[in-house]
Amino acid sequence: MPITSASTQTIIRFQGVGEAMYLDDLGIDLVRILPPCGGVPVAGTVDSFKVCSGRNFDLSLSGTSSSGGLTYTWQSSPDNITWTNLPGGNTPIVTTNITAPTYFRAIVTCANSSTSDTSVSQYFPIAPFYHCYCENAATVSTGGDIGNFSITRTSPIQIVLNNGNAAPLSNNANATNTYTDYSYLPAPTLNKNSTYNFKTTAITSDVGIFGSPVSVYIDLNRDGIFNSTSERVVTGTVNQISHIYGGSYKIPMTAQYGITGLRVVYDASLGTPDPCFQPYSGEVEDYLVIIGLPACSTAVNPGVASITDTLLCPTEIFSLIDTGYDKSIASYTRTWQSSTNNQTWTDIANSQDLDTFSLAAPNQSTYYRLKVICTSNNTASFSNAVLLKIRLPHFCYCPSYANGGSSGDLSDIGAFSIGTFVVNGGGPHLSNPAAVKPYTANNSIAQLYRDSSFNVSVYHIIKDANQQDAKVTLFIDFNNNLVYDIPSERVWTGYTDATHTFINTSILVPASAVTNTYTGMRLILNNDVGPNAPSDDACGIYYSGETEDYGVIIFEKPSTTGVAEATSVAALSLYPNPSDGQVNCTMMAHSKVDAMHLTVTNIIGTSVYEKSFLQPYVGNELKETIDLSAMPKGVYIVTLDAGSEKIVRKLVVQ
Repeated sequence: MPITSASTQTIIRFQGVGEAMYLDDLGIDLVRILPPCGGVPVAGTVDSFKVCSGRNFDLSLSGTSSSGGLTYTWQSSPDNITWTNLPGGNTPIVTTNITAPTYFRAIVTCANSSTSDTSVSQYFPIAPFYHCYCENAATVSTGGDIGNFSITRTSPIQIVLNNGNAAPLSNNANATNTYTDYSYLPAPTLNKNSTYNFKTTAITSDVGIFGSPVSVYIDLNRDGIFNSTSERVVTGTVNQISHIYGGSYKIPMTAQYGITGLRVVYDASLGTPDPCFQPYSGEVEDYLVIIGLPACSTAVNPGVASITDTLLCPTEIFSLIDTGYDKSIASYTRTWQSSTNNQTWTDIANSQDLDTFSLAAPNQSTYYRLKVICTSNNTASFSNAVLLKIRLPHFCYCPSYANGGSSGDLSDIGAFSIGTFVVNGGGPHLSNPAAVKPYTANNSIAQLYRDSSFNVSVYHIIKDANQQDAKVTLFIDFNNNLVYDIPSERVWTGYTDATHTFINTSILVPASAVTNTYTGMRLILNNDVGPNAPSDDACGIYYSGETEDYGVIIFEKPSTTGVAEATSVAALSLYPNPSDGQVNCTMMAHSKVDAMHLTVTNIIGTSVYEKSFLQPYVGNELKETIDLSAMPKGVYIVTLDAGSEKIVRKLVVQ
């Protein structure tokens, strides 16, 4: 209440009037003497807090100029655009209420300078119902308080809330609270159809307590009101010795799902605890709880697992998806698992309770499934398993493809050959409807030899009738490091035009090339004939053309004393090939062989099978069964060392 005076001395008298039979005390909170304002005042900031619909609250400012002679005009707005003066809003603090979200601001004017400042508007939303229950608090702060309040699920036993310190029980100097709002604490979940024990431990500032009553209320229907009878979940008397009262209650199936309020009323003055009627002594505490689904009691339906991709390169991102699992119950955990053999499973970190889980592809083919554990009885259930296959390494080089789409991507590779390896799509050079592929992963395997030359040919096809010149580039990963090293592994660059739709050259495989393992070969036809990174560096996206990826196995150069094809071995056969893993290996020789060594390696050069044969077990003929049934499906290299000679065969396990 501002009082303005122009006198050098001002006397203010405060007088209290009460009923004649009582003595009245008068307390003065604050008297400030302020200098007169001058210049432009500072309006300050509108204080912010939770507002309940229809409930009065006080608007105030912080940081306003500490000066006399200030006048105030409070305003409200529904949209922060159109402003209306508040009735009676000409004081530093104004009482009002709202039933819809509203903006407020204050205009502060200095009467001496006739200048004003307007505060920044403050938005006041309507608080949720669970913050707007009836106000309640003990009348006096002396006597008893709530020292600790806890909620424990009875089966299985689980403490879901444990708040407060109840030591010491008596002569506790902290037993001075009348009301405490604990709605900021994490809200525990109370499952429907589950029983919980609600325990209150009282403390007192005195030497002891009487058997005082305590009640716990839960807003089960979430209507913003604590019904004093139907929503009083437990009530009883605190024990004079232990200071504890505990009662159990089963959350009904009729309770409404979601967050709601819980109130504990402890009446140390021996009254009847009521959610809205003030006890004389004691304490009221407010909490939030979540009414959850009923807890599971048997194995939970895990749903159906699916995968966004089934064939990827290592580190590429994919997602696992679980649908159709049981959402009508609770108290279970869901964890994604992985396995390389569909038998031994491992939990995946940070995958708990996710309907969709995205992760990077591993280095080998892997199965995935969802594990569901009902925490009530530790019962497990599992979804179906999905398989992610990992591409062969030669399909996992840097991305390269045309992105012109159906209207812009006009050229393709019609045919390609290197040595005796031929891929031929055929068709005319122009107006070829097959010229629509931006990228092709070709599963065929070319066989080349160290220190040998090979003829290379490429045929260019075009979707429409107009000629499109193209740049053709061939790359081979000779050192098998899964990178096309530039310039050493850019083995050829050629150009097509209207008169040269079929072009050819000759390339040399270096003597240093890695042998007997899969490596990559990439052919790019790009309508951009100038210098460009996608064509020159084997990596990147271009507008029109096609990239084709192939696998290559490089062998030692054939010679009479070399290691390509044995001269004394008449035949080496593997049957069946392709095989399910059981393979018969037969060798026939022109002359007696004293010793042989049989080796099987996978595509990355790791040995998966080895066996040596010495006299008298070898001679002109060898028969051996190779068991690869436990090995992953794929391509393997079978190498037979026969004396001073070596023979190599490809084996497919499927």
